[in-house]
Amino acid sequence: MLDKRNEPDWADMRNNRTNRCDCDCNGVGQPNEGCCRGSNLRPPGIRRTSTRGVYFADADLRCSGVFCEGFDQDTIYEWSLISISGNPRIVGDSRKVGNDRVEVAGSGEFELDVRVTFRCRAENETDTVDCVRTAIREFKQ
Repeated sequence: MLDKRNEPDWADMRNNRTNRCDCDCNGVGQPNEGCCRGSNLRPPGIRRTSTRGVYFADADLRCSGVFCEGFDQDTIYEWSLISISGNPRIVGDSRKVGNDRVEVAGSGEFELDVRVTFRCRAENETDTVDCVRTAIREFKQ
């Protein structure tokens, strides 16, 4: 006996489930970013806090589409620092999940770089779609 996978109703039901979440909403020529394509870093991308030596990535997580969701605690921040003068260095782990802040010790001029991975997923599903944004900015402390 044949199963029902080749019947039109079954295929329509499968497509409706897939279309339920717009997480695979890329069109022709669009980057493979799915529903997180509206996620960005607000210019200039990296800002200094009022606390000396603490910086943050000014991220704007947006999961567009029906039944898509994203959570700040799933956003990945990967920091790097290039010293121009003095002895600045990143304190602790340079890779953070859900924490947009980084501490820089020492003094001098440096270039701070962040790579932010935004994650969106279909509601109640484990598969994620990632969007990556980067920012580089010079600081002196």
